Amino acid sequence: MQSALIENGLRFLMIAVGEIETDPTLSVTHFATGIELLLKARLFSEHWSLVTEPPRAFTWLSLKIGQARTIQAKDLVSAISNLTGDTSLLRPENSCLKAAIEPIFTHRNRALHFIPAQGEKAKKIASEQLRAWFYLHELLLGRWKDVYDKHSKAIGEADSALSRHKKYLDVRFQELTALNRFKGPSAKGLLFECCICEYASGIVDSIPSHNGTSWMSCPVCLSEVWVCNRATQAAPEWHPCEEHEGECHHCGDQMIEVGLSYLCLGCGTEFDDADRYVCEWCSSPFWGGIDSDTYSHGCGNCGGSFEYMMSKDD
Repeated sequence: MQSALIENGLRFLMIAVGEIETDPTLSVTHFATGIELLLKARLFSEHWSLVTEPPRAFTWLSLKIGQARTIQAKDLVSAISNLTGDTSLLRPENSCLKAAIEPIFTHRNRALHFIPAQGEKAKKIASEQLRAWFYLHELLLGRWKDVYDKHSKAIGEADSALSRHKKYLDVRFQELTALNRFKGPSAKGLLFECCICEYASGIVDSIPSHNGTSWMSCPVCLSEVWVCNRATQAAPEWHPCEEHEGECHHCGDQMIEVGLSYLCLGCGTEFDDADRYVCEWCSSPFWGGIDSDTYSHGCGNCGGSFEYMMSKDD
């Protein structure tokens, strides 16, 4: 059933992409349903009863035949945090995810209560969906990788499909350019490519401090996000500091401390203290989970005891 939730969630997202021009109301509805199912899969991975409302109040049979009441979409982020122990989702610095997802469910409720979405321009819906997908996509391939890894191909296909939304933002980018919205930030060296819509419209609040991060807002897709090594493509003088907190297990790049959590300078994944591990062979810190016996196989910094024994044989 967990796989079915993920598969159906991704299918609804793909359907929503194709409907944004022909039927915006259905696009809003189907996209929100897709996001809801993907989030419920995260709860289901802990235990099937957590998707019911209240938790553990129904039998497996009642859930299977559709008689159980499940948790409301608007409560999913809080439920995931409270019931799975992933408290980082509720931290102030991680508020982007909840802020991006809440409008998705609000607009679905409007559509279901016969308030049509046709009056909303496609570019507004596109930017809303892009924002929500950006933050969720990072979780699916990062912190929650163990839950969704078997569906990485389908997730990649959904990501490619949603990238088509970017064409709806081109008009807004041209309008803001004509209004000289980017002229001032560009002159101050504060304008970079937005990591979500990929226009040269990401405005940072200041040149980053020694840890190589800054807060970026984009007036094109209306996103707000921490940026780090992404900015080095546009500004080579931005480099991560020499003092870092270990390596990311997903991409091998450096980790830095940001507020109460830790940020990967390569893939942008955020972790908390519970995600920190130490290699059993070389004692180097790394973040994001253990796929093998680090004493035997090592980590990104060593080859473990196997490599050591082989070098002795040589």
